[in-house]
Parts: sequence; structure tokens; C-alpha cells
Amino acid sequence: MIDLESIIIGSGLLLVFICPLIYIQLKQKLNIKKYTQVFLDTAQSHNLIISDFDIWNSGYGIGIDKKAGVLFYHFSKSGNEISQIIELGKVLSCKSITERKPLQGGANSSKITQSLTLFLKLSESNPDSLGLEFYNIKYHTGLYTELPLIEKWIKLINQSIVIFKNFVSNFLS
Repeated sequence: MIDLESIIIGSGLLLVFICPLIYIQLKQKLNIKKYTQVFLDTAQSHNLIISDFDIWNSGYGIGIDKKAGVLFYHFSKSGNEISQIIELGKVLSCKSITERKPLQGGANSSKITQSLTLFLKLSESNPDSLGLEFYNIKYHTGLYTELPLIEKWIKLINQSIVIFKNFVSNFLS
């Protein structure tokens, strides 16, 4: 027969472990919801209509205004706020760059990802290139959704580049 005291103690311990997890999840969802509104308001202040976007780590956002042919990136962490508006017609290519450092400093040790950046090579008339940070160990200790997101945006941007080039070549023909 199960002891009532054991049931009460077991239920109490279960609540002690589950309540903080539920609180953390709710707080993260609220932070993402707040940041999503900040992201969309900032884009709208630049007269952009974002049709596809992603928000991650309650401070990173990227989106595309397909009608204007513009990529919008927004970062807000620890008092730093960065907004970038990139005309997709000026982008030649994009790729991800991962910075890794050895865990213990030895050559054979495991490497930890320090940062993950979406690197945009801009057109020849603008020799500069642009890096959009997707992850930095200073702000988050682990990579979660950043790798699939950066791959998604590389694919989306490269598709937009092809569409733009086809449009220009058809227009000039």
C-alpha cells in the first residue's frame, strides 16, 4: 500500500522541479513576443513590409521585404542595437562563417563555436562585405536554432539573388 506521506513528498518535489521550468518557458515566450514587436516596429519605421522573418534568442531578427527587394537585420542585446537594411540587388553571394576556438588551447582538444555569422559579399561597385551575427558566445552559451536558421537564410538570399539577376537580364534584353 502506498503511503500518503510518500505521495505528498513526491508531489511536492515534482512541483519544485517543474514550476521553475514552466516559469522559464513562459518568460522566454514573453521575451520573444516582445522582441518580435520591436523587430516589426523597427522595420516599419524604415517603411519596410516584412513578409518572411525569423526571431531567435530574444534579440536577433532577420526578415525580407520581397516587394522592395530588401533584407532587414536587427540585433538588440546588452544595450547594443543594430539595424541593417541590405538591398538584395547589391548582394553577389552569401555564406556562413563559423569562428571556433579550442576548449583547452591545445591543437587536439574539442573546439567551441565562438560566433556564427551570415557573410554577404556585396556587388563590385561596393567593395565592402557585410557580416550579420547569428550567434555569439558572449550572449548565449549554446547553439540551438542558429545553424538551421542561417542555412535557411543563405538559401533564401541566394534564391533572391538569382531572381534579381534573371529580372535584370530579362529587363535589359
